[in-house]
Amino acid sequence: MRTRKSGGLGHAVVAVLLFVAGCAADLKAETVSAPPSAFAAHRAFSIGPPPAAPSDTHESDITNALAKAAEPLVATELSHKRYQEAAPGTEGDLTVRVGCTATTMHHSPRRERGTGETIPTPDTTIGTFVVDVMDAKGEQRLWHGQTTAELDSSGDNNEIVRNAVTAVLKGFPSATAN
Repeated sequence: MRTRKSGGLGHAVVAVLLFVAGCAADLKAETVSAPPSAFAAHRAFSIGPPPAAPSDTHESDITNALAKAAEPLVATELSHKRYQEAAPGTEGDLTVRVGCTATTMHHSPRRERGTGETIPTPDTTIGTFVVDVMDAKGEQRLWHGQTTAELDSSGDNNEIVRNAVTAVLKGFPSATAN
């Protein structure tokens, strides 16, 4: 839910790679999980505050809106995996934290061959979507997932959010039967 500004050739290369990855129908997610046995006693979840963002980022209305839009999609995905959302006003035994950060890649203008005319190059915004799942009692992180995609500069990021939620939670363990 933060925005970071950066630039440089290395960032441009990363931006191109992330753009190519983000255009794919199936986003690639990175996950880290506690052993499946750590989830055995957990059945109910509640949506908690977003995960902590890196210290070199700041608030963004866009990333806050993306994280808020993702919360009901995350709840639906977890329900498909046989977890139940805790009743309003109560806390589940899992706390799910949904967040989004953005990095703006500033590109240098390019020169047109032949004419030497300077052509402005638009900035690229790369969003990182994060889900942390915590043991509500001990606040121990049991699971972390994230994916990255280029955000649409027009603000229409609904499909990107849906794809990000699906990609990140694909590897989340299903609840075990009692």
